[in-house]
Order: sequence, then structure tokens, then C-alpha cells
Amino acid sequence: TSPIRLQGVFVTDGEIKKVTDFVKAQAKPEYDDTYFEFQNINNTSTTASAIRDKDNLYDEVKEYVIDVQKASTSLLQRRFGIGYNRAAGLIDALEENGVIGPANGSKPREVFIKREDDISE
Repeated sequence: TSPIRLQGVFVTDGEIKKVTDFVKAQAKPEYDDTYFEFQNINNTSTTASAIRDKDNLYDEVKEYVIDVQKASTSLLQRRFGIGYNRAAGLIDALEENGVIGPANGSKPREVFIKREDDISE
């Protein structure tokens, strides 16, 4: 069955301009760069050291990966409740820092550091 009657709101360009002008006149804008800083962490061109320094989960993820001796993006997503981009960035940082090996198809990555070998970076 198709709808018999639909109802919606029509807002003219002039009305939109009046509302935006009113809102702009209320206060000076305050910009929060947190979103853009976090986006930079997820940027694939970001270096491993930048991710290690900026992402507060890096050390915890590194310890976890060493403990369980496996690493994958999906494992980090499930264990730490984070999104794909953040997990992938952490995996890239771990690889660049020599903690884990390169991707091996769908298998978890090899962990190069064993618990007894663990040394701080």
C-alpha cells in the first residue's frame, strides 16, 4: 500500500537566513579542535610515534597483544570497544614499532615480542 497523504514542513531560504543570523548574533563562535586532532590520529599517513604519543590506549594495547601473542584489528575492536579506524591505526603503529609482523591474509599477525623479551620503547 502506498501513502495516501504526506505532511511536511517547508522552510524558505529567507527563513533559514533569519534563523542563522539570529544564532550568529548570540555569541562569538568557540571552535573545538578535538575532533580534528583525533582525525589526525586515524590518518594512515600518521607516523607510529605520533599514534603512540597521542593515543592513550597504545601502551595498554601493546601489553595485551604481548600477553595473548596475537594481534588483529577485529581483536582490538572487540577487546577495547573501539572503532575500525582507531584499531587499524594502533595495529599500524605496533607494526612500525616492531611489536608485530605484517599482515598475513585473514590470520592474526605474529607478535615478535614475548613477555620475557619485553623492553620499554
